[in-house]
Amino acid sequence: LGRRLLLLIMAIPMFVGWIMIVFAHNSIPVLYTARFILGFTIGVITVASPLYSDEIAEVRIRGAVGTYLDIMFNVGILYVYVVGAIFPYVWMSIACTILPVLFAVTFFWIPESPVYLLSKGQIDKAEKSLCWLRGVSIRHSAEVKDELEEMERFVKGCKVSTSVSSVQTSLPSNGIN
Repeated sequence: LGRRLLLLIMAIPMFVGWIMIVFAHNSIPVLYTARFILGFTIGVITVASPLYSDEIAEVRIRGAVGTYLDIMFNVGILYVYVVGAIFPYVWMSIACTILPVLFAVTFFWIPESPVYLLSKGQIDKAEKSLCWLRGVSIRHSAEVKDELEEMERFVKGCKVSTSVSSVQTSLPSNGIN
């Protein structure tokens, strides 16, 4: 699916989970189901989001960008505490329902990870994505070319190491236990 599309798709179950909580009316099975959906969704997001962030970040700021997930989790917890302290439970849930919608509307315009596009052989799209992410209007700039070549080497290295390890694990044993 790609990192971007997966994150966009996860906005749907996140929205559904919060809507279920809004309309649960103290129904324990509905609340449990909603919390399961939200927990599963957060689990997927926790894997896909750092991967996407690391793949689009410039090397010099990659470490700092990697900390944003933890920071945003804490900001989210603070958001719920503040909103929950001010508003009733239902309104706090409605306030949380707005967030996946806001995410989907804003993230829709962000391009796919160049590393993912390169892994699918879409070099032109990867270059276009990297130019957009770096704010470069001229597609064939030297900076983008160098970074794209580095990403291509990384993707090829990953494919080689994957194929080598699959060959090593699929070799027949010589009968020695």
